[in-house]
Amino acid sequence: MARQGISPAAFGRVMAVNGVLIVTLQPFSDRFTRRFDPAHVLAAASLLVGVGYGAYTFCTTPLQYALATAVWSLGEILVMPVASALVAAGHLVAGHARRRRIYRHGQLRPAPGCSDRGQG
Repeated sequence: MARQGISPAAFGRVMAVNGVLIVTLQPFSDRFTRRFDPAHVLAAASLLVGVGYGAYTFCTTPLQYALATAVWSLGEILVMPVASALVAAGHLVAGHARRRRIYRHGQLRPAPGCSDRGQG
């Protein structure tokens, strides 16, 4: 974005789109996604994330970047309740904690040099 002359302030506004959408839509996403087959929701969410990130290739203005961010943010919002439910509904009780750790570490990674011991 900097190579296209987009200021750091504009970059901040573009990234704020993600936060605003999460805060406003995430509380309703579980209720919305329950109406559909989890596999279909995951497929649609993955498609939105891919299209959103892929759209960055064609963006040249802050508005275009904001729209692309909104697309992948919607995918992110849709995938979280379904993916969390699928992990929690694991078939083998003995492996439940391990699957949750694997899932958590795939989503939230500690910063380099930071320990995540004692969590989950």
